Amino acid sequence: VLGHHLNDNAETILMRLIEGSGIKGLSGIQQNSLHSFYNSLDSLEPTSFYTVFRPMLNIKKEQILNFCKSNNIDFVIDKTNDDKSRFRNNMRHNILPLLTESFGDSAIENIVSSSVNLNQARLINNEVLSTHLQEHFLENKDNVKIMNISKLKKKSLAIRSGIIKLAIESAIEKNSLSKKPRLPIKKYIESVNLLIDSENPSSSIDLGKGIEVRREYEDISLELGKERKKINKIFALKIEGITNLEEFGIFAESLLTKKSSSSGLSKNSKNVILLDNDTLHEEIVFRTRREGDRFFPANSNGSKKLKKYLIDMKIPKIKRDSMPLLATGSEIIWIVGHEYSSNYQVAETTKNLLQITLKELRN
Repeated sequence: VLGHHLNDNAETILMRLIEGSGIKGLSGIQQNSLHSFYNSLDSLEPTSFYTVFRPMLNIKKEQILNFCKSNNIDFVIDKTNDDKSRFRNNMRHNILPLLTESFGDSAIENIVSSSVNLNQARLINNEVLSTHLQEHFLENKDNVKIMNISKLKKKSLAIRSGIIKLAIESAIEKNSLSKKPRLPIKKYIESVNLLIDSENPSSSIDLGKGIEVRREYEDISLELGKERKKINKIFALKIEGITNLEEFGIFAESLLTKKSSSSGLSKNSKNVILLDNDTLHEEIVFRTRREGDRFFPANSNGSKKLKKYLIDMKIPKIKRDSMPLLATGSEIIWIVGHEYSSNYQVAETTKNLLQITLKELRN
């Protein structure tokens, strides 16, 4: 329970007005508010939650002081309150008295009354924007919010900015960032709008605090607290065995068999590939892409640089450095989940088959 009073609220509202706050900041101090408790500043997740109550928020400071004096109740005054170099103290000792002197004692009540009206407008505004947010944003299992740019551009700038603001505030809340110093939400919104209007089809903005906004062609995504690192490790495929690809979150099962006895084998799919084992003369490995990689797409007459192929397939840039590839030397055999090379396809002359099946790695 805290002792904030009407004057405190008026000071806060005027300070935020001078600082250029939005509708949320100008709504002032709330009567009750929910807060998170962290064991330390480095903690990523709150250990508990608590509610702050401010029962005297609608009472003037003068009334509280008079009540204490009339009832012989002792109180403490913070010495720093007299330091007029502080923003709040300057507001308290210089600006508010000037306002009440010029416009009467009701000036403080009117300032707070306006903030109450703004808070009501904010709640209505958020309800409308939440409908737009739910309509256009999808949140996948990797905690990424994705939205189609062409749909977003059809909205007015005000609605679009409001949707972005709500999405970012949701990200801040879910990423446990509310305990940090005040974040420049307005600057974040401007940055995201620039990204949406950019002619560059693949770009990103790091907002800091574990939040990154990416544009990949017609999609814009808001990614929370997840740092993608390029996987440089090489995994040699174990023929007729299991290869643990832990960094990719999967493992590979390989099976060598004669073509004549292959009736029970699976067909090529996103997670399965059948290869002509007799055409594989060098070591086969799982790895990420490298400079100079080439690929012979199935049903094509020649090779392509892997980079160009991935761009043509509109595979997002963020995925290109972390997606698993099956390779031999600088030649790509299989872009996992997408396409396989024509050089190692099973043909009529194939005698020995190599089947590789990928499965999700579970604890």
